Amino acid sequence: MNFLKKPWDGHSENISFSGNPTITVFGAMMKIIRDIKGFPALKADWEGILKKNHSNNFYLGFDWFYYILHCSQNPPRELYVAVFQKNGNTIAILPCCIVHKKLRLFRLKSLEIIGNIYSAYKGCIVLKGMEEEVAEKFSAHLLETESEIWDILDFEYIDPADPFIIALRSAVQKKKLRTRQAVQFANLKVDLSQFADAETYFRSMGKNHRRNIVKRINKLNRNGDFDIIHIIEGSDRPAKIPAKIPGKIMDDFYRIYDESWKNKDIDPRFHAKLAEYLAGQKMLRLFLLGFRPGTDSENSPKKFSSYLSHIQDSSRFDDDFIPLAGLYYVKSGDTAYALKTAYREKYSDYSPGTVLWWFSIKYLLEVDKCRELDFQKGDEGYKFRFGGTVSGNYIRYQAANPASAYANLEILSEQSVIPVLKKVKYSDLGICISRYFVPGKNEAGRRRKK
Repeated sequence: MNFLKKPWDGHSENISFSGNPTITVFGAMMKIIRDIKGFPALKADWEGILKKNHSNNFYLGFDWFYYILHCSQNPPRELYVAVFQKNGNTIAILPCCIVHKKLRLFRLKSLEIIGNIYSAYKGCIVLKGMEEEVAEKFSAHLLETESEIWDILDFEYIDPADPFIIALRSAVQKKKLRTRQAVQFANLKVDLSQFADAETYFRSMGKNHRRNIVKRINKLNRNGDFDIIHIIEGSDRPAKIPAKIPGKIMDDFYRIYDESWKNKDIDPRFHAKLAEYLAGQKMLRLFLLGFRPGTDSENSPKKFSSYLSHIQDSSRFDDDFIPLAGLYYVKSGDTAYALKTAYREKYSDYSPGTVLWWFSIKYLLEVDKCRELDFQKGDEGYKFRFGGTVSGNYIRYQAANPASAYANLEILSEQSVIPVLKKVKYSDLGICISRYFVPGKNEAGRRRKK
C-alpha cells in the first residue's frame, strides 16, 4: 500500500493531501480530519507516537485502522479524527467517527472510536505524559464548540487502565456529565517468554489437557493421516508464497467456518481481504489441519507421529485431504494475536481444533520466537487450558451530551430501569408473564395439550 508519509510541519492550517480534503482547524493545537482522504498522511506521526510509547499492539497500529476504513463492508462514513499538536509536533491522534445508530431506546449520534466487530480492542494514540492535557482539550471542544454534532460518547472495547481513558473519564466527571460504564469481556493471554521450549510449555498445561492432545493425535493417526499447512509471511525462513495461495487457503478456511458451530460472519470476506494485506506486511500466520481418512496402517509413515512433531514448510494439501480446522493469527512484534478459529463440527470427535491449537502455538514459540499469545475477546475454557490468564477486563464507557435529552434518558434507563426489568424477567413473576401474556411464548404448550 502507498501511504503518504510526510508529517505535518505544524504551521499550515490547510494541509494538502491527495484529493484536497477539507481540514478544519480549532485553535492552535487541534485539527479535525473528516475526510478519509486525509487519513493516510497520519501514518508517520501515528507510528512515531507508538514507537515513543513502546507500544506494538496490533489493534492500535495505523495499518489496522487504515484497513478498516478501506476494506470493511460498511466502513465508518463520518470521520472525526482529532489531531493535537504542540510546538509543531503531533502529540495525539484520536481516531473517532460519528455513527448514527439506535441504542436500546433511541436513535442517537454516537461519537465512537473507529473499529468494527472484529476490533478486539480500541484506543487512542496519545504521547505518554500528554494524556490529561489532551483529554481536557478534547472534552472542552466537544462541549463548547461542537456540541451539536454528537449526542453520546460511546467508547467500546477499551482498557480502563489506559492513561488517556483515565484522564478522559476524569475530565468528563469534572464537567458533571451523565456517564455509564460496563464490563464487556475478559482478555486472556499466555506469557510464552517463561518457557524455554515447546516441551516446557506442554508440561506446564494440565495433565488431562496434555493427555487429550496426545489422545486426539493418536486417534487421527489411527483412523487415517493428518497434515498441517500454513502461510507464514515474515518469519526468518519464509517460502515465497504465490499471491493466489492466501486466497485458496482462506477459501478452505471459510468452508470449515461454514460447517462449524459459529454464526455467519457479518462481513464474510473481511478476513480473506485482511489475509492478503497482512501477507504483504509480513504479519500473517495462517494454519489449516487436514485429514485423510482410511489409511490406517502401522507401517505407513505419519507426518505428525507425536505431539513433538514439527509443522513443515507446506502451503498445499494433497487432493485427498479434508480440511478440518483453521487458525488465523497476526504476528505483531513479539506478540501473536489469535484472530479467528473454526473446525468442522462433524469431526468434533477428533478435536481437530485442539490439535491445531497445540501445533500452531508450538510453531509460534519455536520458530517465530513469540513471547506472548493474545487470545483476545472472551474467557472460553480452552483458553485457560492452553495456559491463558486474565490480563484485564475491557469496558464500554458512555457519556451523554448535556444538550441531548434522549442521550441522558438512554443512560439513565440503562442505569436504573433496565436492571430492574432484568430482575423481574428472571423472577417467577416474569416467567409467568412471559408464558401467558407474551404472544407466541406458550403456543407450543397449547399445541401439546390439544
